[in-house]
Amino acid sequence: MLTARGIRRFRRTQCSRNRGPYTVGALLAGALGTWVGVRAALVIGAFLLTVPLLVLALSLLRGLRQMPGAPYEREEPAPAEELPRPRPPPQVLALGAAATADIRRESSLDGGAT
Repeated sequence: MLTARGIRRFRRTQCSRNRGPYTVGALLAGALGTWVGVRAALVIGAFLLTVPLLVLALSLLRGLRQMPGAPYEREEPAPAEELPRPRPPPQVLALGAAATADIRRESSLDGGAT
């Protein structure tokens, strides 16, 4: 079970993990811009943005029409007549005068006076 503290910790970890590469990328882009010039760095960056698209276009995913392996099968719910019937609620018995007298007699056995 996750607590509010655990969720906050998880979110901080995810944010750090997602934003960490931005810092490294900014440092590399700045170094590249200093080394080859701003215009050439922008052209190289635009080219690098198209690389994932080319990888996907040339991969086997393009020809895939359905998920590989057996599809997930859901269990059908049981018909109503096969479901167990709920039990009736337990009966609460009210104490009568005789039961109350028995309880008083038992409590007087431990040395207390009633």
